[in-house]
Amino acid sequence: MQRRTFLKAALSTIILPISIVRVHAAIDDLAARIAAAKVSADRRLYLPAGDYILPAGIMLDVSGLEVVGDGIGRTRLICDGLAINGTVKLLTLNADRITLRDLTIVITNASGVGTLVAVACDWNCTHPRLSRIEVIGGYGTTNAGGAGFTFYRQPLTDRAQQYAVVEDCVVHDAPLSCGFIINSNANSFVRCESRDLGTLVGQHGYYIQGGLNSFRDCRAVRVKGYSFNATCNVPNQDGSANLFDGCTSI
Repeated sequence: MQRRTFLKAALSTIILPISIVRVHAAIDDLAARIAAAKVSADRRLYLPAGDYILPAGIMLDVSGLEVVGDGIGRTRLICDGLAINGTVKLLTLNADRITLRDLTIVITNASGVGTLVAVACDWNCTHPRLSRIEVIGGYGTTNAGGAGFTFYRQPLTDRAQQYAVVEDCVVHDAPLSCGFIINSNANSFVRCESRDLGTLVGQHGYYIQGGLNSFRDCRAVRVKGYSFNATCNVPNQDGSANLFDGCTSI
């Protein structure tokens, strides 16, 4: 797995401490840290290697923000024991050109009724870049279950085009979850993987309801629903012209 080290980070880089107790307080105050990153030179939020407690409802809504870890398995955001009611998102990207990379998100012991999403690219999110993000676990009580990653754009807004670039991201060991739910258009997925997902037939590796999306060298391994399910049934949204190149279903 490719890893990158940022040795030339500017002094304005935002660094969160590694201590679990202190990190919990920092995450609760993440909005202030994002505001600081917004006026910094590089708009970068850096999380060094370590375990961080991740609550629900973290909003990344600063254009150009980068959230960077030290690599899959090294920087871990852990959501444990969350009780949900309705749709709950852990990390929501909701601005232009946000980058999220080199992180692991771990979901354990969730309960309640509804849908839990690890990373949500929401209505106002355009041109996001997600690289080397691992999601372990998931939770949901609907037919589709939860999701590792979701992509949504209003059908009548810019023809639902979101322009996400998603590279080397993986969702695995989530018996109550889909891998990727794509309700937007013009996204690119490269070398992504859904593995060991789902207990219901509505829980798919890639649940695709948008169009003009490309999937290159993506994999679905031991998924209860369809590996790649392109239903294309969102009202007023063109779900045609998806491209699949070198993808694998096992």
